[in-house]
Amino acid sequence: GNHREVGAIMNTRKLATLSLALLVPASGLCAQDRASRRVKSGMPAPEFELKDLEGKKVTLRALRGLSAKADEDGAKPPEGKVVVLDFWSIRCPISVGWEARLKEICARYSARGVVFVAINSNRAGEDQGTHERDEDIKAYCKKHAIPYRVLIDEKARVADVYGAARTPDIFVVGQKGTIRYTGLIDTDHRISDPEKRRDYLAEALDAVLAGEEPEVRDIAPKGCSIKRPRAERRGKG
Repeated sequence: GNHREVGAIMNTRKLATLSLALLVPASGLCAQDRASRRVKSGMPAPEFELKDLEGKKVTLRALRGLSAKADEDGAKPPEGKVVVLDFWSIRCPISVGWEARLKEICARYSARGVVFVAINSNRAGEDQGTHERDEDIKAYCKKHAIPYRVLIDEKARVADVYGAARTPDIFVVGQKGTIRYTGLIDTDHRISDPEKRRDYLAEALDAVLAGEEPEVRDIAPKGCSIKRPRAERRGKG
């Protein structure tokens, strides 16, 4: 009799625990998951395939200048170009505020072979005010003469894989395909005097191009939260 009673109590507790877990808001769990699995320096850069604003498919391998079969013949990973991924928004005033600075950095380091890409993951759905439509992004790029390629992360899946949280949020992929720096472009987009700010991204790129380790490798991004699609909307299509 006692064994049955104990078993019944344990089953009741399990059901109560399961019910509690189901009541926890999914968004809270997702945010915690993103923070815990955020890609950091020293980790392999997750491969991805996205479409640009012209509908062309773009992979991280291609951005690095590697063919699809580049590493099949050898054990050592092939060396490619350094790639800067910027999770980016046309509506976030902080992301827009950093635009001119990022364009300057792009001009300087593109000349040294670095590839810059903006990834738009604000895909909350056409019925949501935070959704950034392709036509609006195209108009913004034309108006502001955006020099980097823009990729559309339709269901914010690449943002999820990288653990990207805000716009802007920078990830630097090194020559061997590992993450070398994550986080801020510099101290603050409102500080125009370079003597009064720290240029984290430029410092990291200088180090990586010189074959050295950046002094600062991971720093928390500042900006607007990425407006992800609702969970039920992600599974469609």
